[in-house]
Amino acid sequence: MLEFINKYILGISVPCALMGVGLYFLFKLKFFPITKFRQMAGTLTKNGKGAVRALALSLAGTLGVGNIVGVASAIYSGGFGAIFWMWVSAAVAAVLKYAEIVLAMRRRELSENGFKGGAMYYIRSCLSKKFPRLALILSSVFAFFCILNCFSMGAVMQTNAISEAFWGAWNIPRGALGLILALLALFILCGGFKVIISLTSALVPFMSVLYILLSLAVIIPRASSLPSVLGEIFSSAFCAESAVGGIFGFLLSRALRFGVMRGLFSNEAGCGTSPTAHVSSESSPCEQGFMGIIEVFIDTVLLCSMTGFAVMLRYGEVAHLGESPMKMVLEAYSGAFTPLFSGIVECAMVFMVLCFGFATVSCLSHYAFECLEFLLHGKKGRGCLIILYCAAVFLGAVGNSSWAWAVSDFTVGIMTLINLAVLVFCRDEISKETYGYFR
Repeated sequence: MLEFINKYILGISVPCALMGVGLYFLFKLKFFPITKFRQMAGTLTKNGKGAVRALALSLAGTLGVGNIVGVASAIYSGGFGAIFWMWVSAAVAAVLKYAEIVLAMRRRELSENGFKGGAMYYIRSCLSKKFPRLALILSSVFAFFCILNCFSMGAVMQTNAISEAFWGAWNIPRGALGLILALLALFILCGGFKVIISLTSALVPFMSVLYILLSLAVIIPRASSLPSVLGEIFSSAFCAESAVGGIFGFLLSRALRFGVMRGLFSNEAGCGTSPTAHVSSESSPCEQGFMGIIEVFIDTVLLCSMTGFAVMLRYGEVAHLGESPMKMVLEAYSGAFTPLFSGIVECAMVFMVLCFGFATVSCLSHYAFECLEFLLHGKKGRGCLIILYCAAVFLGAVGNSSWAWAVSDFTVGIMTLINLAVLVFCRDEISKETYGYFR
């Protein structure tokens, strides 16, 4: 039943709703990321460490193995023109990310340890005056599905990708690796929010820079072929196969930060999860919303493009591995070097999977804690959640994650539809905040 709902209901309605609402907000906010770019860029330089740390935490939940293998899958299924549609989709996703962060910052609440908030809080707050019962139901449903999603996407699928990489490279037993990952997760989760944000603040910049340098090492020696690659991207962008492959490939790579998703759709922007990280900042709503735009740029325009160019420049040698996107990417990177260095590059790629994956494990555990606190109105049940989450980390490393893909498709689809409906309902509040800031 889940497969049927994911494929024929959510697989169609959610992508259409996401693109439609994104385009609506682009027009309603008068394309401000372009028209107000200079003013927006000037404000970004004055944001403090809190805003940057919140960005790093949110990026930890957004970046993942999908940035590596999801792009390769999109190119294989949709052609080079898929990259063009990734860039188009990024423009739509950026404004949705901005809108939900602005709304979350305006509707956040003060707690003992600072601010708390997220989609579940603004769903309840925005709807409570006109539809009090509906507000309680939808916010609770969102929080519950978010917890399920954190278990499936954060614990199971993430560690499953890490386990696959280590087993493929060095035949490390999955059980031993799963136990190590579970104990590491236990240590981080018991440390609380401060440990999680410290970890992600260190890992995200490091692994992003390392991946960019590794990609450039593949791209620069083949720079003479870039004009022809770019020409094929734009020439094939408007054939139906490339459009479908690119749009869904983009959505695939952002939401399945751990590998290639078997379902049709799951997206971070518009889903309502990342505002949970951004509300910890002390910046103004709009300025923190600008950080969300940067998040989409780093995740898709920068890192996904790096993967795309590295794969396309060696596509003739790696296309036969398209059925296994991870092997395709590993060959595109390691095969670009001499045998002496190819092993080093393969090790670096496995290390990247570990860094990307475990940062997301940490970030989504924080989302799960926040949703549980929202549902139970306090810290009750935190210890039980830690035990279950660590158990899921272990099971993800040793077991099959096929069921987790179906659960994740379903939960993220429902969360996205609820969140997009509330964003449209609060459209005037978002636009008023934006216009007021720029005035």
